[in-house]
Formats: sequence, C-alpha cells, structure tokens
Amino acid sequence: MSAGRRNGRPPGLPLDDGLSERARQRLRIAARLLRGDGVAIDDTGGFHAGVLAAESALCDAQRERLHALVDWVEEYENATLSSGSRSV
Repeated sequence: MSAGRRNGRPPGLPLDDGLSERARQRLRIAARLLRGDGVAIDDTGGFHAGVLAAESALCDAQRERLHALVDWVEEYENATLSSGSRSV
C-alpha cells in the first residue's frame, strides 16, 4: 500500500464519507463513463464530489443516459464477479 493511503483510501478522503461501498462503486463507474465521453472531473474537492459535480452539470437527457449506463455496467460487473470470471 502506498504511503499516502490509509485503509486503501486515497489521501484526503475521510474514513467515514457517508457513502456506502455500492455508492462509491457507482461513482467510480460514472467517472469512467464520463471520462470516456471527454468530461473532465475536477477532484480538487475530492473524487466523489468531483464526479457528482460533473454529473450535475449534465442536461437531464445526458444524466438519464449516464444513470442507465451505470446501472448496466454495475449489473454486468456484479454478474461477472458472481460467476467467478472477471474479464473487465
């Protein structure tokens, strides 16, 4: 583990950030999708806050599309993990 991490978390992220592990995972998925669409995520206030800010800047149609894609990726990753083979 790198020196700047505690309990596997990046520096600056409080131990109790109020987010469930599922919420954190969904934000990581959303970040990958947003970056894939060329959206910059400003994480100076923290990674999760940056992803939420980037999402809130989207129009309603883009936000709905993002949520649908996050749902799909989450379901896919969970199915892949439960089957015992991870190819993601």
